[in-house]
Amino acid sequence: MSSILRLTLEPLTRSSPIFFTQQPFLLRQFSSCSNKFQEVQAQAEPSQQQPQILSTKPIPQPTKEIPDVNAFLSKIGRDMTEHADLFENSWEKLFTISSKKLRDSGVDCQARKYILYWRDQFVKGQPLKKYHKLVKKNGGERNLRAYSAEKLIKDRIALAQLQKAYRKTAGQSKHQERLWNTLHYKKENGLA
Repeated sequence: MSSILRLTLEPLTRSSPIFFTQQPFLLRQFSSCSNKFQEVQAQAEPSQQQPQILSTKPIPQPTKEIPDVNAFLSKIGRDMTEHADLFENSWEKLFTISSKKLRDSGVDCQARKYILYWRDQFVKGQPLKKYHKLVKKNGGERNLRAYSAEKLIKDRIALAQLQKAYRKTAGQSKHQERLWNTLHYKKENGLA
C-alpha cells in the first residue's frame, strides 16, 4: 500500500528507485513506446518533402472592376503592384500561390499577409479597398511612458531656450531705453 501511495505522490522517473525494482512492466512499456517512436521517425526521415496540397477553394472569375492581377494589386494599395511580376499576370497563380512560396520569392511578411488577406476577401465577395499603414501615436502603446517623458524633457529645454532668448532681447531693449532716456535728459537739462 505504501509503494502505491508513494507512486501517486511522487512523479515517476527513470531515476526513482521504484521504477525498475517494483514496476518492471513500466520498463517494457517505455521501451516499446520508444521503439515505436523511432520506427515512425525513421519512416518519416526519407521523405522530407511534404506532398503538395492543392487549393480546394474555388478560383473566382475576374470582374469588370478587377480584370487582371495588376488591377487587383493596385486596388488593394500599399504599392503591392511591385510584386506583380511574381504572379506573371496569371489570375490562377494569384489565387493558388501559398504563403511559403511568396516568402521564398522575397515578399516581406506584412505585404504577404496583406495580399493573402485581400485574396481571401475577394474570394468571399467583399469589395476591395485600400488600408493605409497606421502611424503609431505617441510612439505606440508600449512606449507611451518613455515617449511622454522624452517629449516633456524636450519641451522644457525648448521653453528654457525661448525664455533665455526673451531675457536677452528684453535686457538689450531695457539697456537701449536707459541710454536713450539719459541722452535726452541731458539734452533737455542742458548738461550735454
